[in-house]
Amino acid sequence: MSHVDTAWTRLASRTARGLLVRKGVSYEQLVECLAAIDLVESVRAVEGKVQRGSFRCSFFFQLLLAVQADLPDGLTLSKRHESWEEACTRTFLRELEAHGLTYIVLAKRLLKLGLEVSATQLEQQVLSGSFPFTLLLQLSAVAPVTLLQRFVDQTDIEKTAQLHVHDG
Repeated sequence: MSHVDTAWTRLASRTARGLLVRKGVSYEQLVECLAAIDLVESVRAVEGKVQRGSFRCSFFFQLLLAVQADLPDGLTLSKRHESWEEACTRTFLRELEAHGLTYIVLAKRLLKLGLEVSATQLEQQVLSGSFPFTLLLQLSAVAPVTLLQRFVDQTDIEKTAQLHVHDG
């Protein structure tokens, strides 16, 4: 899969890099932290994902746990009976419900931002739990996701949405 550089992937990259900087964690140390939670990655692979901003929501959640970030209310990641993908699905669905959104409404709102994705595609991505972190950022552009506030400013999300509308 080739990487597409967008305002959203750049924001995802800045969000992850900001977390690492705040925690004082290098890519080498991150690989060790990930191994401590049973995730094997190479330094090159981790650095590439973060720099490109083309990682899944589950990878961002893994970063949070690996670097021992203070987790926002409602985000529990240490449940061993729940997969990372299930945690992502649960989190996304909770946000949709909190804002009274359906996949159809979300698809329409994302289209206004220049992001063309069908309600069916959204549902498939969310229910699989394998959606990109950028989708959680995009959701926050139309319905602020409070769990992200600790890691990225809402104004940066809104600016990225505007950039995408003008550049996309």
